[in-house]
Amino acid sequence: MKARVNSPVTLWPWLLLSLALAPLPGPAATLVVHADRPGAAISPNLYGAFFEDINRAGDGGLYAELVQNRSFEDATNLIAWTPLTNAAARVTFTLDQSAPLNPANPTSLKLSIAATGGGRAGVYNQGFKGVTAGKAPDTSEAWRRRFDAAQRSPANGLAVQAGRAYLFSVYARSRDFTGPLAVSLETQSGEVLAQERIPNLGGDWRRFALTLTPARTDPDARLVIAADQPGTLWLDMVSLFPKDTWKNHGWRPDLAEMMAGLHPALLRFPGGSYSEGHILADAWRWKETIGDVAARPGTWNIWGYRSTGGLGFHEYLQLAEDLGAEPLYVAHAGMAEVGFVPLVEFGPWVQDVLDAIEYANGPVTSHWGALRAQNGHPAPFHLKYVEIGNENGMGYSWGGGTRGDYLPRYQAILARIQAAHPEIVTIANLHTEPDAPADMVDEHYYDSSDWFFNAATKYDHYDRTGPKIYVGEYAVTHDAGHGNLRAALAEAAFLTGLERNGDVVAMSSYAPLFTNPQWQRWSPDAIVFDPTRVYGTPSYHLQTMFAANRADLVLPVDLPVTTNAVPTLFAIAGLKKDSGDLILKVVNRSDRPESLDLQLSGLSGTISGGTCTELSAASLDAENSFEQPQNIFPKTTRLVAGDLSAPHIFPAYSATVLRWSTHSILR
Repeated sequence: MKARVNSPVTLWPWLLLSLALAPLPGPAATLVVHADRPGAAISPNLYGAFFEDINRAGDGGLYAELVQNRSFEDATNLIAWTPLTNAAARVTFTLDQSAPLNPANPTSLKLSIAATGGGRAGVYNQGFKGVTAGKAPDTSEAWRRRFDAAQRSPANGLAVQAGRAYLFSVYARSRDFTGPLAVSLETQSGEVLAQERIPNLGGDWRRFALTLTPARTDPDARLVIAADQPGTLWLDMVSLFPKDTWKNHGWRPDLAEMMAGLHPALLRFPGGSYSEGHILADAWRWKETIGDVAARPGTWNIWGYRSTGGLGFHEYLQLAEDLGAEPLYVAHAGMAEVGFVPLVEFGPWVQDVLDAIEYANGPVTSHWGALRAQNGHPAPFHLKYVEIGNENGMGYSWGGGTRGDYLPRYQAILARIQAAHPEIVTIANLHTEPDAPADMVDEHYYDSSDWFFNAATKYDHYDRTGPKIYVGEYAVTHDAGHGNLRAALAEAAFLTGLERNGDVVAMSSYAPLFTNPQWQRWSPDAIVFDPTRVYGTPSYHLQTMFAANRADLVLPVDLPVTTNAVPTLFAIAGLKKDSGDLILKVVNRSDRPESLDLQLSGLSGTISGGTCTELSAASLDAENSFEQPQNIFPKTTRLVAGDLSAPHIFPAYSATVLRWSTHSILR
């Protein structure tokens, strides 16, 4: 639509905020948005999500399984399971590999019940109570004592809700045991909340399934499997899932909704260091994570616990689809944290990457496409992005290896992808040019808030002839507490630089995403949860604000001149082409409110209104918590239509998004 040609006009006073307890702003300075000088396009994929099974984000978190160590493979002794017996009973509990359920799952639990002592004999599971080990399984007595102490704590209990259906399943077989086998949800004191029975096990492995619906809610329940008759029986793959999960695909609903709240345009998976493994034997091999969950071997997670593989390649692709996000697969480059695949043996690892692309995208007439259809998804997943390794070649422990180690492996995978799938966008871990081309380079940043404030201009002078940038992992870590406002504002300032350089920076994703404090190995994280609660840190809410207000074109911004070495004000403006919305994001890191006259160059007339979304607090150290989950939370108010002249006040310690419709007055 046409508008009158005019000199810059002053906008309106958005809404005067109550600042009775804050310092008064000084005289208004001017912030000019040049709406008549649209610049670089902003990638629609700029705001994404990165999921890694760290801090129990997967097993015990988003993946809604409620039973820990369901396949009895987590250790060489019985962990997360507690014998249920009495003084008069004679029972032995053995981890047995004499007759495996399948080769991928060799261990089962053998219960040899000589006498029940007039009571019950069995085992119970309390969910994901426990503590992390190390990069390899910990067999020390000291770690076992810490783990057992966590089992006696109510924290991270098996939480069940009254009237909600839970789907139980188990593989079982018996010898000289005629049953029945009782399966129940109980309180810690033994009150039965729900119970069903399996009447006859038989001598061969069979899968049994039933539904348990507890009579009341208990955040610290236990799942009990017990017999009241003597005999010998074996258990394997014990599972308990809520019947209702997000999109009916096995995701814990409240955690999945938090992910959806990020409005992610892409989903990077499965890691991170988790994908590489500490050693090659623990590498995430996608072919071991598809099909029947009972036949997935799982692997030791570098973050200190065993991952089942229940959240596998197919599930990650499904999760991306459920979120409406582009899947971004981090393919293994044959480099663990310690130990690399010799180049002469690297061929099968390269083929694995090509097979993964075929599984995701191939027709049902192809080998791997047919398997995808067999697993419930005939349509392709439309995988477009493949990252070759994670942090490999950077010369430090995480990621493993030097540039010289990484480059030939990168080149081998890249050549095969380019030949077979030229439509795939490949992402390198480091700048490989001039030795090899790169569509995109993944850069990771974990540092102090000052580093991020200074890095707001990092890409202003980037070589425009080089590859595009994906900031695949970033977060303030050095002075962020458990996730404070200081970190969020520094990340917001950094993001204004990413948006301003939309011709260079194509994608980004904050990391890590989830943490359970009892299992935490990295801090801070965007989303904090336990079995019944979840909240977002200020960084999470900042992400939701910026991602929900993404523009298509950069509009230049003139900020007031400052004498500070590091500015206190950061801003980025942009235009949403389809709606005509103009979006202005302003970060004020100062301890004083800033009063700014907002001027739009190239606009005239009146504005039809809009919204103001603000994230702020009285202290940079302010955080959210389970007790105060919305202590720092975005507040949105309506902006009144008009053409008024008073300034807008940006509070101390704040990030603000102003969005209004200008389609009727843009030239």
